[in-house]
Amino acid sequence: MKTNIILIGYQKRVGKDTFANFLKKELENNNSKVEIVHFADALKEILADTFNVSREQLEDYKNNVDSITVRGQIISNFREIHQRFGSGKIKEIFGGSIWKKILELSFKDDTIYIIPDFRFPEEFIDDSLTIKIYNSTKVSSDKHISENALKDFKFDLEYDNKKSFKECFKIILDILIFVKGTLAISIIILEIANINMFPVLLRCGRFGNTLDC
Repeated sequence: MKTNIILIGYQKRVGKDTFANFLKKELENNNSKVEIVHFADALKEILADTFNVSREQLEDYKNNVDSITVRGQIISNFREIHQRFGSGKIKEIFGGSIWKKILELSFKDDTIYIIPDFRFPEEFIDDSLTIKIYNSTKVSSDKHISENALKDFKFDLEYDNKKSFKECFKIILDILIFVKGTLAISIIILEIANINMFPVLLRCGRFGNTLDC
């Protein structure tokens, strides 16, 4: 049996990790073995070891704008180093799918893997379910390729996280539980127009069916 993979993308600070944690908890409540892993796990281990800091410290440094200086001269910050190293030279030397290849070495057939840092088309894994989390009230000004490489990618499922998704996530969860064994639905788009009314539009492209609930 092929490992079940759920890829969550794509821009930063729209709730991908929160979404992944909630999904993991609910799938585990339904007797599934689930792990949250990241394409950037190996990269972060390398950087944490290089700078002699913990993974927790690295995450804290990455999410602020504190500069790294050498003899008083600003040379970069942790987010820029993370982006340049992970999306730049390493991929130039070893290929764009290097982080995917490293991560796939750890996959087991009896586990559902949720990957909430899907950023590049070459990271797509065959037979995976792809979910786009975004916030229509926020527009990213970051021009880095990691923030824009999936702009035209066709996700299986899209969710606008402009409001709390916990109230409506049960609807999404029911779908994921239904397809997690085969991931058979090729296109599912959930549009939550009113959080209290739960209008949901499902387009199941492979079967040609449209359901408006």
